[in-house]
Amino acid sequence: LSLEDLLKVKVSVASRFEQSVIDAPSNVTVISKAQLNNWNVSSLWDLMARIPSMVATLDRDQKVISARGLVDGNTRGVLILVNGVPFYDTNTLASRGIESQSLDLDLLEQVEVLRGPGGISWTGNPLLAVINLKMIKATEQGSEVHAFVGTESTFGGSFVAGLDKEDWQLNVNGSYYQSQGTEIDSLTSINPAGDRIRLNEAFSNQNPPFGSTSFQLDEHKESYSLFAELTFGQFKLQSFYMDFLGSNRQQEIDMGRELLESLNRGFINLSYDWIIGENTTLNSNYTGAKHDMHWYGSQSSEPTIGLVREAINHTYSLAFKQGFNDSALNLSVDYLTRGKTVSENSNNMVDPPDLKSNTSIPLKQYNLVVQYDKSLSESLALKLGGKWVDSEQGNVHINNFSPQFVVIWKNTEQQVFKLAYNSGILRPDADQIQQGLDENTEQQTIKSYDLIWYQQLFEEWTSTITLYHQELEDRIIQRVVDGEKSYGSIGDTTSKGFTFEINGVIAEQLFWANVSYTDAQYNGNAPVGLAQDSLRFDENGQVLAFPEWTANLGLTYEVENLLVSPAIRYRSATTNRIQSAIDSGTGVAAYQDMSTSIQLDVNIQYSISANTNITLFMSNFLNETDNISTSIFNGYTQQYGRFARLELSHHF
Repeated sequence: LSLEDLLKVKVSVASRFEQSVIDAPSNVTVISKAQLNNWNVSSLWDLMARIPSMVATLDRDQKVISARGLVDGNTRGVLILVNGVPFYDTNTLASRGIESQSLDLDLLEQVEVLRGPGGISWTGNPLLAVINLKMIKATEQGSEVHAFVGTESTFGGSFVAGLDKEDWQLNVNGSYYQSQGTEIDSLTSINPAGDRIRLNEAFSNQNPPFGSTSFQLDEHKESYSLFAELTFGQFKLQSFYMDFLGSNRQQEIDMGRELLESLNRGFINLSYDWIIGENTTLNSNYTGAKHDMHWYGSQSSEPTIGLVREAINHTYSLAFKQGFNDSALNLSVDYLTRGKTVSENSNNMVDPPDLKSNTSIPLKQYNLVVQYDKSLSESLALKLGGKWVDSEQGNVHINNFSPQFVVIWKNTEQQVFKLAYNSGILRPDADQIQQGLDENTEQQTIKSYDLIWYQQLFEEWTSTITLYHQELEDRIIQRVVDGEKSYGSIGDTTSKGFTFEINGVIAEQLFWANVSYTDAQYNGNAPVGLAQDSLRFDENGQVLAFPEWTANLGLTYEVENLLVSPAIRYRSATTNRIQSAIDSGTGVAAYQDMSTSIQLDVNIQYSISANTNITLFMSNFLNETDNISTSIFNGYTQQYGRFARLELSHHF
């Protein structure tokens, strides 16, 4: 894309209203439908590995997305939007589950990735990143059907359908996925600190505790998603539902016990746009969301472990936009409430005994967001914003303010600079309230400074360079076990680095590449008590399990009916702690280096006819196995590296 074309690409990941990538008040990367087709990766988790400063990693043995050297458990610091509607649980603030294969990327028209805090626009107050998944509309692009089979006994399919009537339009997308997943061997028990917390006397003779060093990754016994959108004039009704059943945590092969996770999550969103004047709009919006998470264990067909978490959330919003000759004012007000919460632990194995409760923690939260855009001249623009939050959970009342400041300088038609300051504060979840958090407990806060340089190099070549500095303060309470408090999940951390992105055309073939460098350093206030074992940094304060350097390079070669898209991914060596000082017996932590990784993916597409394609995707073509860091707790895993998928697609 040229710089002029980039200005035409509209995103809604950084604001309630659409704007161009360059005008967005944050650092945003867009993956188009053409790129998704050329790359043909199987999940959002795999896709994020190709985005600079984003890393696909593991939390214990679950896939999570990390950003700029930092990761919070269960993708807790990353907010995922589905067509601009937040998909998360107010009880845990997690977008968990959707990052895996639960959603087929064939259903997406565009993926928008915001790196850094994005809480000024969204109720979830995400600290690390925001990802917006924009669905395909059959009424605009036609219907599609996809079916695929792959290694690991993988199979599934998806469809895009719609009706376009004179007064209304209906679009429906759906997907189904099933896979045995991959058996993983780990050097250690994935979560020794958590194992000690979760043990009770009945299972204290296990070694290693609570789980073998082998487990299933990405096992989907069945998984499907369904999205529907009905538009009638200025009225829009959207609904999304995801159902997932698969392995969770370690599979205790020798004992014949398996811990399964069931996720049933979805939302209904209603919105109406009033066109008050030529430059004035008012949007009213309601989102009702239901998030059910059930963990249960089975041994000889009898449940041995149980955890139930259910929540129903309601969000009411008004968004007002007023345009002037050289400025614009955006105002939005949100009211967020938790209608129902069930948290029940039928066995002390799953969580600490203190969390064995059926207590419902009520939530009421008010947000006021103000964003003001001002054109100071033809080449210089200023964006100012702020978000005020008043939150009440149980007897805990918290209010805070997060500012935003952005300057955009369009030096020439071929060169644009953007300086952005963004901040965010993460609201505590219900578990932390239950554990004793109060108004005096310091919160998780983040500040991010980004300098972005967009440059048109040649007629069909553009590049983007980003320098960033990010500061995270994390001293929030985690849990209390046997009277001992445990604070912090990360500790105060500074993350800095740069990214370089370039794309263009070589001999009429598409070329793209990116490079990122990340340095995350621990600054003190480490987790204490039982959580200190989960520290992500070594004794010198250097981040563990996150590569300093990552790079991606790809080419799309097309001739007649054949399209070939190879992509190479480089990840520098990382150090992993395989045994903590507490677990080592000698009082000295043990580390092991994970070597540099180079991965080759190849996507080959053959057009049988104008509307029918057959595609072969081969992942990790070079490596028989591939090491993946577990960036939350100790150890790393060794994954069977090669995966292949054959897909048949037809466009109507």
